[in-house]
Amino acid sequence: MPALLLVAVSLLSTFVSAGDTSTALRQALICTVLLVLCMVINGLVSRHASRPAKGPRRHTLYPERLKHFTYTLAHLLVWAVFIELGLRAWGCRSFTWQKAKGATSACAC
Repeated sequence: MPALLLVAVSLLSTFVSAGDTSTALRQALICTVLLVLCMVINGLVSRHASRPAKGPRRHTLYPERLKHFTYTLAHLLVWAVFIELGLRAWGCRSFTWQKAKGATSACAC
């Protein structure tokens, strides 16, 4: 799967970029490495989430929902970091900080 992702991203970046192909390949490799790393981290989070609790405990609905929500937030955070680092590899940013305006979510290419 990672090899297929590497080929797909490098082909896409070669077709999309009109500039130097070596730069496009370098950026595609960075994005592929980031994608594989993101998938590994999400797999570790999922594995940790599915691990049963140690010892006999009384199960209530609220702690289970809170645990599930926390792991969902962890997944979203990992994907947000991947998107931000991937965009930075291509020279864009998803969040830009401006003086006295706070954060904006427009791509500042």
